[in-house]
Amino acid sequence: MMNRKGDSGDWVNFGGFFLICLVLGGGIALGIVIFFGEGYNFKQAESEILFDSVRDCFLERDFFDEAFNFSMCGIDEGVLRKDRLVLVSNLENGEEYSIGVRSYEVECDLNIEERPYCSSEEVVKGGERFLIITGSGADSRRILR
Repeated sequence: MMNRKGDSGDWVNFGGFFLICLVLGGGIALGIVIFFGEGYNFKQAESEILFDSVRDCFLERDFFDEAFNFSMCGIDEGVLRKDRLVLVSNLENGEEYSIGVRSYEVECDLNIEERPYCSSEEVVKGGERFLIITGSGADSRRILR
């Protein structure tokens, strides 16, 4: 009990160790929040890019042909079927071609926060008027698989 010369040295590094643990723990927590946090809303941009691609493809090819598929235009149909809409409607005779989530045609007009975003425009091809509607409701959060 009388010899206490080196005992205080055991606790000198505790402050530094605690500070390092706090910085590492805070960094890990911040990284998790950033990675899994609030997603980004790219629905509008994605819908407009998809619309441009579909319009260009529509002007070059016949959507109403039996042999048509989007791989001819460099667009993956598997991606379109999930959380997206492509609708081409002939305004002259009512014929339609659609792929994806058909309810987006109505949901885009609703005033709700989590709604999909749609882009639409009338296009004239071969003397006939067509309405092209594209929509995206894809969530952009990161998910581990």
